[in-house]
Amino acid sequence: MANPINHVSTFSTDDLPDYERFDLFRDEFARRITRLDVRQRGDGPFHARMRSSIIGNVGFLTADYSAASYGRTADLMDDGKDYFAMQICVSNAFHEASSERTFAVGEARLLDNTACDHIANDTGGAMVIVWAPRKAVLALVPEAEDLTRSLIVRDQPELRLLKNYVTTLLDTPKIDAKTLAVAGNHVVDLFALTLGGNQDAGRETGPSSLRAARSLAVRQSIEARLHDAALTLPDIAMANGISERYVQRLFEDMGTNFTDYVLNQRTERVHGLLLNPMHGHRLISDIAFGAGFGDLSHFNRSFRQRYGMTPSEARAVTPR
Repeated sequence: MANPINHVSTFSTDDLPDYERFDLFRDEFARRITRLDVRQRGDGPFHARMRSSIIGNVGFLTADYSAASYGRTADLMDDGKDYFAMQICVSNAFHEASSERTFAVGEARLLDNTACDHIANDTGGAMVIVWAPRKAVLALVPEAEDLTRSLIVRDQPELRLLKNYVTTLLDTPKIDAKTLAVAGNHVVDLFALTLGGNQDAGRETGPSSLRAARSLAVRQSIEARLHDAALTLPDIAMANGISERYVQRLFEDMGTNFTDYVLNQRTERVHGLLLNPMHGHRLISDIAFGAGFGDLSHFNRSFRQRYGMTPSEARAVTPR
């Protein structure tokens, strides 16, 4: 990856003195940087931890926080920003003051950043927020203005794809500028697709952004089940709600196929563990089986073909 850029910013009140933690967060971070009004709820200790990224004119963040309310007030709306935001509840329900609606885990709402409103959580929780320029969203979803504060059901595939896409970007802090620019366009498209709410999750064709998000989701599914020697293409297709042929086409886009991709991922996982001194006490066979290999002869052949040496030779060059 050429010239990777660290696009992720982190903030945690854990780094602030206890006695002024909330005041510093409210004044120096929330109001000045995110242009949000924060009000503490309850008398318990306060915390807020956030990871955020701004790519061009889109942005997104993940946050976990103690009991508080967050919102925009009239004095904070002079920043010249005009966007829609998607707020996704990840853990513990939150309450919207103006509508008196409660949003459950997995549900989301569309926000207008030019409106005064607050959401509250009396127990603390976690959320994902994605924001995109109003003009860009309206170009794709002309009725977006009418959807503000509409509930987006938790089962909507596009919502899950949007959430997974931005959280994966946050989990990959160093990305080259060209890839970041494309990712920013993908975020806008997925945002709009989520608002459309009528896309067929199993269709064989679709926008490149939807395809990219589904490709990412498929690879995440494989990563989560790599240890399972019985993992099959139908398993992954079913887990993602798409056809087997669609999964095959996603791998064709990457210049590979399901079988070769899984084999390479397993081989890379074993190689990484063999080079890690913390796993120096483990038998190579145990590491291979743990990565999903069901046959040691197949594993040894694959490893030598990939790295030009045996697993034992690879471990021998690891610093102790």
